[in-house]
Amino acid sequence: MTQRTFTHRIATNADVPAIIELMGLAIAHNMRGWLSPEEIEAAKETMGVDQTLIDDGTYFLIETSGDGAPVLVGCGGWGKRRTRYGGNHTVGRDDSLSD
Repeated sequence: MTQRTFTHRIATNADVPAIIELMGLAIAHNMRGWLSPEEIEAAKETMGVDQTLIDDGTYFLIETSGDGAPVLVGCGGWGKRRTRYGGNHTVGRDDSLSD
């Protein structure tokens, strides 16, 4: 068994397509054990890329190597905005700074 090496870095705007792809897979596949298909669809309303975290420099990526190229295997971050979670498309967002 080959041991993998993982690295981390701050996400950039160029990473958004890969983040969207990974999040879509995570929502669709990893939640199956806990949520019904209807609940998984509903979860997509609040799960997604939050551009403010990327802009704030508080969104991180975990990568490994596959065929000599980086492969995104995890992502997440923390926010300093009033809306604590959700994607750009989440209804009722408040992107002002939290106190």
